[in-house]
Amino acid sequence: MKARTGSANLQHTSVSTASRQAGARGKPDGVDRTGVPRHVAIIMDGNGRWAESQGLPRLSGHREGVSAIPKVVDLLAARGVEYLTIFAFSTENWARPSAEVEGLIELLHETLQRETDLFKKKNVRVFHIGNADRLSPAVRRAVEHIQDETSANTGIVLNVAFDYGGRQEILTAVQQLIREGIAPEESAYSEYYHTPVLWPDLDEAELDRALAAYGSRQRRFGNVVPDSKG
Repeated sequence: MKARTGSANLQHTSVSTASRQAGARGKPDGVDRTGVPRHVAIIMDGNGRWAESQGLPRLSGHREGVSAIPKVVDLLAARGVEYLTIFAFSTENWARPSAEVEGLIELLHETLQRETDLFKKKNVRVFHIGNADRLSPAVRRAVEHIQDETSANTGIVLNVAFDYGGRQEILTAVQQLIREGIAPEESAYSEYYHTPVLWPDLDEAELDRALAAYGSRQRRFGNVVPDSKG
């Protein structure tokens, strides 16, 4: 599921028929997955606008946005979502003012160090998607550390897309989908949800509205649904 929050797209990655049937049956953990997508992707958009609306520096908006990640992970895991991908920093974002970029990289480093133990305890498995070559050695070590420390976790998978874009990152994303048991062609049947809510303000009620919209849609997967009137 991809989401661009703030006059943006909340996209639900398609769910295969087998996945929906498994959700209807539920799992030993007791979570009812009926009508819930296996994979949700969210574009963390609107941090800068949120900060401006509060009269704060843009970096404060990014910091607020990062603090929302564990909450969203918890909410989606509790509802039976198995995979969450967050799009945090694209290759185009390097063109932003240097002070903002430096602040974002430092924020990434701080977050990785701070959240490693939390995600390990909460049974969240973390992956990085994107190009790590432009990150400093210290940040790359932090990325590797959180992946290693959570590698044995069996709960929701959190894919963090940082410095993503271009053919190589698309290939990396496809490879990750395959590892997650999601056929790449399923993305052709993705469902989109549009929300005016900026990422830092994305709350439980809005997430539930998105999931409810997904669950209420008649999914055809390219087929024609027979006319019920005969």
